[in-house]
Amino acid sequence: ALLTGVWDLGYYAQITWQLAQLQSPRSSVWHDAPWGNHATFILIAAAPFLRMAPDAATLLVLQSVVLSLGAIPAYMLGRRVWGTPLFGLVVAAAYLLYPPLQFANLFDFHADAFATPMLLAAFAALFAGRVGWAVAWAALLILVKEDMALVAACFGLYVAVAHRRAAGLVLAGLAAAAFGLLVWIVIPGWIQTPYFALFNRWSHLGHTPFELVLSPVLQPAAFFGTLLQPERLGYLALLVVPLAGLPLLAPEV
Repeated sequence: ALLTGVWDLGYYAQITWQLAQLQSPRSSVWHDAPWGNHATFILIAAAPFLRMAPDAATLLVLQSVVLSLGAIPAYMLGRRVWGTPLFGLVVAAAYLLYPPLQFANLFDFHADAFATPMLLAAFAALFAGRVGWAVAWAALLILVKEDMALVAACFGLYVAVAHRRAAGLVLAGLAAAAFGLLVWIVIPGWIQTPYFALFNRWSHLGHTPFELVLSPVLQPAAFFGTLLQPERLGYLALLVVPLAGLPLLAPEV
């Protein structure tokens, strides 16, 4: 079973294998729907590797390699911020030893893994003054998964507000448009079901994106009751504690 805990590895292996055979990907898990249940176009980049080594374990190896590549922009960030290669190595090591990164790698295979080095590369380019490259790296997040378009949009807003570059607003607008296109038109066309009817894990807060965004005002008790649950606060602690709380020193990021 390759130590898999859920059906995600089989789902992604199925879609990637069909791409490797130059076929339109369909998922038996999701009633033979094209592309299954997510817009994971980034799997096109994984298909050649599965064609060369036709085994589901190939995806597990590929995921490890992809996540490890994030050490390169992590090194560049550390060297840029502190001005010495030594601190670049420290940041790269902290990245590779970060427990949540290892947990993500061990949890089956997910297309989301590609987003990690992409986003780090975007920040590394931005801190190096290469705004165009930063925006380009962040734009690639849209190909990873539909919800990653929201991450790209937030990165664009960060570029616009914190670094005062108009390219950030362009990215935010394009990413928001891509998100809307994927979740209201493309994916519902594949699965013949409204996107938020299947993928809304917060239905107690609202049934549309607008209701979810406004839930702190419309349903403050439910919103803050959810936000302040011990397991959710504990999750945030698990993200921050291994890095000695240092991320809290950069709230804008």
